[in-house]
Formats: sequence, C-alpha cells, structure tokens
Amino acid sequence: MSSSSEIGTTVTQLKDKAINEVEPTDKIVPERQNSEFWRKSLHMLPGLLPFWLTTLPHEDPLQRHSLVFVTVIAVVLTLLFIVLQRVVRRNNESDFLLTTLSYPIIVVGSLWLFPGKIEFACVIVVILAFGDGSAFIGGKRWGRKKLPWNPDKSWAGFFSFIVVAAPMATYLFYQVADNPSVSLSNSLICAVTATVLAAIAESIDTKLTDNLRVGLAAALGVIGSWFLLVPMLG
Repeated sequence: MSSSSEIGTTVTQLKDKAINEVEPTDKIVPERQNSEFWRKSLHMLPGLLPFWLTTLPHEDPLQRHSLVFVTVIAVVLTLLFIVLQRVVRRNNESDFLLTTLSYPIIVVGSLWLFPGKIEFACVIVVILAFGDGSAFIGGKRWGRKKLPWNPDKSWAGFFSFIVVAAPMATYLFYQVADNPSVSLSNSLICAVTATVLAAIAESIDTKLTDNLRVGLAAALGVIGSWFLLVPMLG
C-alpha cells in the first residue's frame, strides 16, 4: 500500500511540475521595437504629397477629375497602411481603423468642401503628418518636463509640434494661395493658428484618437482663421 501511495504522489508531483513549466497561452507579446518607427514613417509620408502635387498644373478651383485623382491617392495610401497593420499596429489598439480612416477623411473632405481653397487641405495634411510625428520624436528625445494637464505628454513634444509644423504650413499656404492677394502675414495667421490648436488637441488626455482630434483642430483653425481672423485684422 505504501508503495502505491508513493508512486501516486510521485506522479502527481511530476504532473504539477509539467503544468507549471508550460508557458501560459495568454501571455502578452512584447511590442516590436521597430513598429513605432514604421508607423511614424508611414504617418509622415502623406505630408510630402502637397509639395509635389502643388507643382503640377491644376485648376483653381479644383475640378472634379483633380479631386478624384487626389482621393484615389489617399485611398491607396490608406489601404497600404491597413495592409501593413501587422507592422504598424500598436498592441491592444482597439481604434486602429478609426485612427487610420480619420486621417484621409478630414484632408480629402476639406478638399471637396473647399475646392477653391486647396491651401486648407495642404495645411491640414502637413500638420497631421509632421506636427504629430515631430511631437513624438521631440517627446522621446527631450521629454523630461511633462505637461501639467497631461503627464504622458511633454513640453518638448508640444513645442516640437509647433516649431516643425508651423513654418511648413505657412510656406504651403502662401505658395498655394492666390498670391499676391494673400499676404505672407495672413498665411502666417492661418497656419500658426491651425498648428497651435492642433498641438493643444494632440496634448489633451482623451480616448479620442490623435488623428481625429488633431485633424479636426487643424481644419477648424485654418478655416476659422481665414474667414474670421483675417477679415478682422484687415
């Protein structure tokens, strides 16, 4: 009897040991180190398009075929990002599609709403592409001092957003707008207002996806300043 009991105890111990040595199936996979690099690289890629597209001959306002052409480019880039989601998607990211789709919808939507003011769309896409990307890089590199309203964001990221995006947005607004009737000062007002509002939106602690809140803030900033601030300031 004692022998059978000892054998049973040994079998139980070996079984428990085998179970403990098996890795749990729900173990969280560590996030890939290069995923954020590729994500930000693809995020900034559309920001180069206005610098190229504005060099092409185009009507003012844009005609339907030109609007469709730009829309097709936006769709292709969006599908590319979605196809590569295994590389660029963050762990446990539940709003990936909303984040991805809000980017082109806001930019292309502004084009269709204001085909005679394509500088609006240029400003929005540059702010989305390079402002948000610069905030990430600046925050990672120099982000020791955190924002009082959001400890996950830093002053370095906030100012990196503005310092990089504002000059590029101003340049594009001035070049694309109907010069010389649109002055550099008016371009500066519209671009800087949009950039600052977008930087504030990016820094807010909220569950709303970055692309949506930054894009909407940039759109409201550039459109609102053109129709409200510029006439008020003469």
